[in-house]
This record gives sequence, C-alpha cells and structure tokens, in this order.
Amino acid sequence: MPNSYNNKRGKQIKVLGEVDDAYDYMLSGAIMVVPLLSGSGMRVKIVEGMALGKAIVCSEVAVEGIPAKNGEHCFIENSPKAFANAITTLVERPNMIKVLGKNAQKLARKHFDNKEITKALLSEYEKLVATKKKAVAKKKEDEERKKMEEKMKKYGLPPSEGWPNIDIDDLLLEPMSDI
Repeated sequence: MPNSYNNKRGKQIKVLGEVDDAYDYMLSGAIMVVPLLSGSGMRVKIVEGMALGKAIVCSEVAVEGIPAKNGEHCFIENSPKAFANAITTLVERPNMIKVLGKNAQKLARKHFDNKEITKALLSEYEKLVATKKKAVAKKKEDEERKKMEEKMKKYGLPPSEGWPNIDIDDLLLEPMSDI
C-alpha cells in the first residue's frame, strides 16, 4: 500500500494496510469496499465477501470474472463520488445492506460453491461417459453388421436390410460348399 494513504487517516477513516486475518476482518463490518483500479483475474476476496453475505461496493475491475449485477448483488462504481454515494446509501438504508448481502450470497453459492461446481462437473462427466458408451456400442453393432453382410455376400444371399440380427452360420445346417 502506498505511504500516501497513511496521510488519509481521520476520525471516520482507518487505513489498516495488511491485516492478520482477512476472514475476521471481513466479518467485522457490514459493508465491504473494494475500489480496485487495475489488475486481472477474479478477486477471491470478493467471492468470499459475497459468500459471507456482505454488501459490497466495488469497481468494475474488482468484479471481473464474477457475474454480479449492479444494484442486485453489489454496487459497481468507478468514480470516488459514486463510491461515496453508494456507501452513504447503504449506511442510510440498513435494509439494503441485507438485501444486497443475501443476493450476493445466493450468487456466490450458485456460481462458486464447491458442492455445486462438483455436481455440475459430475453431470458433465456422466454425459461424456454415456456418449462414449453409446459410441462403443454403435461401433460394436456396426462391426457385427459388417461381419454378417460379409458372410451373406460369401454365401450369395441378398443384403440383410430389415432382417433380424441372426448369424447366417447359425441358420445353415451344413456348409454351403457341401450342397
């Protein structure tokens, strides 16, 4: 954190820098403020805050990779004035803190809960296995059909379109060469 931030301290502003336990720190307040201006990748702390049911005021950069909607799951603001207005709105409307927090928590559970992600992955794996089993069964059926058609051709019989899947050798009582 830049040293210039230390000059911003006041009665209502606490500049903490690094904290010992981020989880305990997130639990200590009702509003989580994340004014990131640069960076890349998903912000895990935002997801953790959402999972804890926090009302979050953040920048667009802070919610990259998170399907949050402004005003529904959090407040997404990009200017200092808009940030201040959003925080003021939440402080003046405690019920809005609860609504945003609950919506954010639902979003986190839906998109980032390990159990839900595991269920979705298992479902996809099951579909892949079923598709593979169908392909293997189809290949086996095609190979058997090809063998049957070769035997029928060998014995001079017409193609087996619509015939039951019976091996022609099972129908012959004696080899054709002996007839």
